[in-house]
Parts: sequence; C-alpha cells; structure tokens
Amino acid sequence: MSNNFKYTVLFTIRSGADTSSAREAVDMIIAALSMDIAVAVVFEPSAVKILDLKSEYSDRYKKLPMLEDIFDLDTAFLLNLQPPEETALEDIKTITDHELDQLHSNSKHHICF
Repeated sequence: MSNNFKYTVLFTIRSGADTSSAREAVDMIIAALSMDIAVAVVFEPSAVKILDLKSEYSDRYKKLPMLEDIFDLDTAFLLNLQPPEETALEDIKTITDHELDQLHSNSKHHICF
C-alpha cells in the first residue's frame, strides 16, 4: 500500500443537521484546516440540511462558509445528491459511491460523524 495520500483526513458527515455530532464535525474540520492539514469533506444525504441556507438549521452552521472563505476548502463533496438551491458552500461537488471509494483510498485517516 502506498504512503502517498492526497488527503491526510477524510471527514464524512452522516449526522443530521439537528445533532451535536454535525456541529462538532464542522468545528473539527475548521481546526484541521487551521493547522494546514489536507482534508476532504463528504456530506451524505442525511446531512444535506447542514448545507442548506434555507433550512431551519442554517443558523447553527453560520461558520460553514469559513471553510471556503478563510481556509480555501475546495474538496467538499455531496454524496449522490445535487447541492441545495442556496448552499453554504459554493464549490461543493456531487460524487458517486465509486468516487467516494476513491476518496477513501486517497486518504490516510477517515473520521465519520
């Protein structure tokens, strides 16, 4: 197995927007990015409301745009769904299950919330 990983940490968010786990995930991602750790972030369908600016939970995730604005995150992905009409992350990309497998193989560590 190669030690040349593209990402140090792959964060997968499965928790719904109403959970403390989802908020902790965002905080941990910000912490990792602030230490210049190479990360990728995958939002599973159950977590899509975290991204939706029209969601009743949008106030809880005010820090989310910081990922792109301050830390230049360009590796955020949404699994098997299109982004919400008004999304907190402008550069989020839709990926398939196969592409998720590739992300896993290109990441040294995996953290799921």
